[in-house]
Amino acid sequence: MSGTHTLYGLGNLAYQQNMLAVGGFSLGPVVTTPQPPVHGWLADLPKPFVSEAGEIQNLVERPVGGVSRIKCKAGSRRSKHWHKTDWHYLYVLSGEMKYWERPAGSSRAPTYTLLREGDMMFTPPNVEHFTEFDVETLLISMHSLSRTHESHEADLVRVPWFE
Repeated sequence: MSGTHTLYGLGNLAYQQNMLAVGGFSLGPVVTTPQPPVHGWLADLPKPFVSEAGEIQNLVERPVGGVSRIKCKAGSRRSKHWHKTDWHYLYVLSGEMKYWERPAGSSRAPTYTLLREGDMMFTPPNVEHFTEFDVETLLISMHSLSRTHESHEADLVRVPWFE
């Protein structure tokens, strides 16, 4: 598979030798299962599998380096950084989150998206991001790199404009 395609919010996607690259960074091997499209970082989830036993909602259909559960207290703020190489999806299990973002190093004002239960946001490398929680919120983070506290800190750059 090769060529260039446009994906909302991400610009051109380049497929070369079964590797996916966005904006100059590699997202890894192209997988044969379809990945949910992303619109302005907000990820469209595929239709769930529904049966008499309930339903299965696939969230991410690509290799990940780890999955984390994040509990956020009402009134808290998190993130305030950008990643050098890591990317992640944030899925809201309960509560809601204001997700602020702009390209790393940009002087433009950040924009935010309000995510509620069942919404998912994609953050590629080189995107400054900041999250706010008006209510207690439970998130699942699916990220490209394995995350110990030390390895996570080594891959990010703190951003003072979120203060």
